[in-house]
Amino acid sequence: MVIRIIKLKTNQIKQRIIGNEHNKELLIGSSIAFFIRICATLAVFLMNIFVARYLGVYESGKFFLALAIITILGVVVRIGGDNVILRYVGIYAVEKQWGKIKKILRFFNIRTALTAILITILLVIFRDFISEKIFNNVTLNVTLGWMLFSVPFLGLYTLYAMGMQGVGRVLMSVAVQNIFVPVFLILFIVVFSPHTAASLSRLYLISSGLTFLLTVICWRFFMPQKSGITVKFDVEKDPSKKQLIKSAGSNWAILVMQQALLWGGQFLSGMYGDPKQIAQLAIAQRTSMLISFILVAVNLVSAPRFASLYKQRKMNELKKYTQNSTMLMIFFALPIVLFILVFPGVIMSLFGKGFIEGIWMLRILAIGQFVNVITGSVNYLLTMSGFEKDVRNITFVVGILSVMITFFFVRLYGALGASIAIAISVSAQNLSLVWMVKKRIGFTTMKIW
Repeated sequence: MVIRIIKLKTNQIKQRIIGNEHNKELLIGSSIAFFIRICATLAVFLMNIFVARYLGVYESGKFFLALAIITILGVVVRIGGDNVILRYVGIYAVEKQWGKIKKILRFFNIRTALTAILITILLVIFRDFISEKIFNNVTLNVTLGWMLFSVPFLGLYTLYAMGMQGVGRVLMSVAVQNIFVPVFLILFIVVFSPHTAASLSRLYLISSGLTFLLTVICWRFFMPQKSGITVKFDVEKDPSKKQLIKSAGSNWAILVMQQALLWGGQFLSGMYGDPKQIAQLAIAQRTSMLISFILVAVNLVSAPRFASLYKQRKMNELKKYTQNSTMLMIFFALPIVLFILVFPGVIMSLFGKGFIEGIWMLRILAIGQFVNVITGSVNYLLTMSGFEKDVRNITFVVGILSVMITFFFVRLYGALGASIAIAISVSAQNLSLVWMVKKRIGFTTMKIW
């Protein structure tokens, strides 16, 4: 009797998922994205292990701090072009408007390149001041200087990756964002055996440059070069440059604040803690993000579909598609979070003896990332549906509170306090976005809510 009930429920779930064309696309696309995300996650994870073991806990602390800085700067210089490209490329790809796709990408590439070069020059000039006065670490200046030169490459190849995602080239998009640089860096570490953060930062710069060149080649190879369609925009249907800039502005504020929520703890730990704690926090945070890799994998497939379904006002299909994607994410993420919570010492020992003390940081951050997963693709759903302002407002409110909470906990508990603040901030933001999805679009990302 029990076996018969289980079989019946299994068939019902199977029919629900594969009985709809969009759900089939979600399952197939997510499976492919899931596989490539496993490769990407493994590449980043191995890179962190190589960096930690070759540099040691103190030097790796400086490298990871500089990496957090340029990660935020990479978002700053893109001026919000990420989701705007993803949104409109997803729409135009369905319509096979290749000329318009290229025009939008070119528009944001030029803006990003100019902004990145200007910011990089200014920060390189003042790197000594930043290292000594802000982070109280004079030896950080050389590492930071070399890492800053990677910012233009990081900004540009990420925009290309968003374009690839929009046209459905999920494998290449993930490879550009998460595989090329880690793989190049691991190879360079094995060949040159760097033992200082400064020497590794130079190898990171070379890896970023090679990734950018490879990305441009891939884009030209995959994108049709002669579409036969005019690139002139329809003033009634297509966004003007003013509208693109306005939409990008909202997205820019959201993305910058999100990066501040993620990496702000490392910033404040760098200001008030020692390099050893910074390294432990960096490793714990990057490892905890293994939990949300399935969220990123599903988003790679779902984001363009969100934009397309919402534009066509297929709200019932959008609801089912969103809720099924959330169930899929929970199914894959739950075993990972349980393993991290039960065996944190085993995981942290992979990076070296100096990192085992960070097991409670890993546990706390894992809980925050699991909340990120169970709330579903709320950020992308709102953004792709045109509600960037709501995401921006929530992100700003949570961001301001996060800075206050992080400062308070870091002063009391050091890097451990930073991990608590990060988990609280990530959870608060995503739960608030769940409520906003219900208010604006009319359903929740998961039925249990």
